[in-house]
Amino acid sequence: MHPASNFMGHYLLAPLAARGVACLGLNSRYPGSDTLLLMKRVIQDLGAGIAYLRERGYTRLLLVGNSGGAALGAYHAAQSQALTATHFVHGEPKRLVRADLPPIDGIALCAAHEGRSRLLARWIDPALSDEQDLSAVDPALNLYGPTHRPPYGAAFLARFAAAQAARLARIEAWVDARLQKLRDEHGAASPAADQVFTVHRTHADQSTFPSTRDAWLAAAPGRIRNIDIRGGNHYLARQPARVEQVAEEIATFAESLSR
Repeated sequence: MHPASNFMGHYLLAPLAARGVACLGLNSRYPGSDTLLLMKRVIQDLGAGIAYLRERGYTRLLLVGNSGGAALGAYHAAQSQALTATHFVHGEPKRLVRADLPPIDGIALCAAHEGRSRLLARWIDPALSDEQDLSAVDPALNLYGPTHRPPYGAAFLARFAAAQAARLARIEAWVDARLQKLRDEHGAASPAADQVFTVHRTHADQSTFPSTRDAWLAAAPGRIRNIDIRGGNHYLARQPARVEQVAEEIATFAESLSR
């Protein structure tokens, strides 16, 4: 399962089934749309899938978290053990209960980035200096202009990262102020107390790095191990041998859970 992508035809379903691992592909209530996505609702959808399998007699359940599904699976697992996500950042209750989040027995993470907030922090293009004017691009930070070409120097990357953080801070400050204004005018429970807006230029780099793998390993010391799939791309597209390698590793892990 992924928060918004359609994983009903995921590339691992058939290879895992061929190895005797029964598989269920799930979609959340937000397929193909990030506009209104709330991760707290997505883990409820994931929990419904887990409950569906438990009701049908499956006693050992493994989540496969690919790309954005990794943080989703980890978030569900953490909240199923200790429910701490009780309120949204603006204070509204999430109305999550433990029954929404049945426990699982293991997680396999594939090409796993660290979650949407950290992904945006690494992806956002700091060259845009005016959120309302897409032509307002600072050439000193523009990855796509003629001035900068890979490999990028350390000084440029440091300026780039600092400018990314600054742009995010500007957006977040605007969001906080705008939400407060809408809620003051309409009341927190009103549909008019929310607003959709577009963040442009959000894909200035990659999503997973060796440091991302290291962050996952550090998050669960003693309970996680790493297997490198050398040369694999993000979704193992047109790499059938690596798909089989991943399926074999996950099937072996799944079998170990049933012993």
